[in-house]
Amino acid sequence: MSLTLINAALAIPKKPSKETVQEYLRELYAQHPDAAYQLAQIYNYFMPSAPAKAKTDFQWVARSCGDNDARAGLNFVWVDGEGFMVATNGHMLHMAPTTLARGYYHPKTGEPCNCDYKYPEWRRVVPATPSNELSGFTLRMADTTTEEVTLKNSMMHVLRVPTDYGVQGFGRHYILAALNGRTESRGYISTDAYNPKMVLVDGDRTAVIMGTRS
Repeated sequence: MSLTLINAALAIPKKPSKETVQEYLRELYAQHPDAAYQLAQIYNYFMPSAPAKAKTDFQWVARSCGDNDARAGLNFVWVDGEGFMVATNGHMLHMAPTTLARGYYHPKTGEPCNCDYKYPEWRRVVPATPSNELSGFTLRMADTTTEEVTLKNSMMHVLRVPTDYGVQGFGRHYILAALNGRTESRGYISTDAYNPKMVLVDGDRTAVIMGTRS
């Protein structure tokens, strides 16, 4: 794919409608089917930007809370009383150390909340690393491509992540939330394409992202 073609794609107004980008890139792909990877990188450029960088560990963990989840406790940050705070929405989990007292905390205000829900055994979601199911790897955003997939009631932008065990897919928003402004991270990734899971480590912070099944 020539530099001229790339510049032509980037010349359309920044952040146009998703439909405009899709139509334009489909036309380019029809003309240059051998440039699928480069066009996917251009598509990445027009995707929604990454969330603002979380300034504290609590803010970063809170990003993984559920949103009006029927399982009440998943809408809050949980502090286990053993030195960790955690939040999960079932698709991603963020964990970080804390000195807060055991209990639930509001993800936006940080205030303690009353909730009778028994928090899930979250430590079972955080796998031992490395293991037979997880291999060390480095995630580089520049090496990924975006694919838009249709879910039951919505659309999801999936990042295709190349690994030594093939290409695996993970929600783009989940990865960007975990990276918190970084463009790459060390971590671990599943060696089983039928049970994709990614663990990203940033100091004392750990993020677990469940993938899309092949």
